[in-house]
Amino acid sequence: MSNSENDLFWLTGASSGIGYAVAKELAQKKARLIISSRSADKMDAKINELKQLGAKSVETISIDISLGNSKEKVERTLNGRKLNGVLINGSGYPGKKLSDHNYNDFIEGNKNILAGPAQFILDILPFCEEQNSSIVAITSTSVKEPVGQLHLSAIYRTGFVIFLKNLAHEIGNRGIRINNVGPGATATEHMENLVKISAKENNKSIEDTKKTWEKRASLNRMGTPEEVAKVITFLMSKDASFVNGQTILVDGCSTQSYL
Repeated sequence: MSNSENDLFWLTGASSGIGYAVAKELAQKKARLIISSRSADKMDAKINELKQLGAKSVETISIDISLGNSKEKVERTLNGRKLNGVLINGSGYPGKKLSDHNYNDFIEGNKNILAGPAQFILDILPFCEEQNSSIVAITSTSVKEPVGQLHLSAIYRTGFVIFLKNLAHEIGNRGIRINNVGPGATATEHMENLVKISAKENNKSIEDTKKTWEKRASLNRMGTPEEVAKVITFLMSKDASFVNGQTILVDGCSTQSYL
């Protein structure tokens, strides 16, 4: 990555999985990191690891971006500092039959996947360095085609992608790039939970269910958090300086869609 060692990155949802893999990638490039999650204490044990990898500094903040009330905490944390990169990694929503959803499911799904992350971007946008900042959101292949019973993911992540695209058009003249990465099946704790739920619902073994997910990709395996993280850190770098408003799938060719 060609960014300066003094660059400052804010990573949400970075206590584990893909988010933490991004933190490690940036740490190795000697970046300064602000890491937030719903439980910042989960990060305490990892601060030393990130510093040992090369991070110039590591701050941890407890924020639940789904609540849409992070503006004051963002202002206090940054205190006038400018960001060179932001990772938006909101939570998903449990999968089930669409006909089994109720009103509260739609409200909570919207908060977790669309409204909360969108508001956080608007709150943090004034602190992004103009002409030298990149926002990358983690979405899903469900924005391209159905994935199992992740219906609310498809509904609200697609809306979120439209928000990101329109915002990229709106503020492009400020040189702040906005892209999103849609991972396919990736070997994370979240994926393990999805496999368990799917196995139970379909009365199959966890091993057989895992193989079914692996076979979705033409590479016949799941991706790793590190593989997704490398694409994200590329998009945050100056090497991707003309990549803006895009959805990049990192899915081992599991989707059938042409677009």
